[in-house]
Amino acid sequence: MNNSKKILILIFFASICFWSCNQKKQAETRKLTGTLADSVYAPRFKFTEITTDFGKIKEGTIVEHQYKFKNVGESPLSITTVQAQCGCTVPRWPQSPVMPGEEGVIQVKFDSKGKSGVQKKWITIMSNTFSGQDYLSFTAEVAKADSTQ
Repeated sequence: MNNSKKILILIFFASICFWSCNQKKQAETRKLTGTLADSVYAPRFKFTEITTDFGKIKEGTIVEHQYKFKNVGESPLSITTVQAQCGCTVPRWPQSPVMPGEEGVIQVKFDSKGKSGVQKKWITIMSNTFSGQDYLSFTAEVAKADSTQ
């Protein structure tokens, strides 16, 4: 084999090695920054439950529930906002990012004042997960305050 062929082969293998190292570096960068273009590294919620039933309550009763979750993704989970279906429901959520493997809580407070009958409410979570939105819900059967039920 002459020297020019050896040099070409050496350049070819060096190029492959350089390209491979660059791909690994880009993957590590995506993993560290949580770029959502690659869902493999995106943060992910894993809730212990996504719905709850408050059962029968009297009108005017305020009930609360904590939706516990874990970030099972590979990058920090940031919750932008949590929106309730109506003003009768007030959510609270972590303001700082939840790191991979860590746990957090979204607390929901429902005020049944002025409500009656079966209530089903949805809570929308806006975050940096791959889908960008996740949902929680609860139900309650509200009896009028003057009712003897």
